[in-house]
Amino acid sequence: MYQVQGDTATAEPVKLGLATSERTEIAAGVQEGETIILTGGYGIEKQAKVKVQP
Repeated sequence: MYQVQGDTATAEPVKLGLATSERTEIAAGVQEGETIILTGGYGIEKQAKVKVQP
């Protein structure tokens, strides 16, 4: 999972919980209100400059 702070995305480990074919629970490693990258993160280095768009 990539966590975004300002204009930087950083790879952070997470613990996965229950999973279905459509959804996967993140059981630990991210807090409510943090900005994360959900899709399109393949190929991003461990720390990369990003531009957040809603």
